[in-house]
Amino acid sequence: MTRSRVVLSLAFVVLFVSSMALSGCCAWCKSKCVGTCCLPDLAVTAAEFDSVARTVSVTVKNIGSAGAGEFLVYFEINQVGAPASAKPESQHTESVVGLARGAEVSFDDIPLGSFSERPSIDLSTLMHGVLVVSADAKDMVTECDESNNVSEETF
Repeated sequence: MTRSRVVLSLAFVVLFVSSMALSGCCAWCKSKCVGTCCLPDLAVTAAEFDSVARTVSVTVKNIGSAGAGEFLVYFEINQVGAPASAKPESQHTESVVGLARGAEVSFDDIPLGSFSERPSIDLSTLMHGVLVVSADAKDMVTECDESNNVSEETF
């Protein structure tokens, strides 16, 4: 191959790869995409409060087409009917280094004692409340669907 063909071929490859990186998709991986989106998609698939053990358990799954980088998961517990100005009444944060396509991460039996609390709530006696879980709470990951990042469960 002559030098000019090599330079042109290399320039084409660089442009092609650059355009695929910007669009989030690549021609050879379309079969792995969900719908038309080739990005990660973090979803809270389970969230529960155990009133006997006084723990919270949560599962976040990457239902998208690509791996996700680092992100934060926020947990908060509020009293039913708490005004927005009082939220979060209690909070806990977990960091996830990354999550491969199709993988999930579970946070099992997080003790309520690890949650920060405001004076307006007493987690040691709370029997009814609202558990709110936000996957990718700081929008660190560009995703296909941001609307499935939050789960709100009344217990």
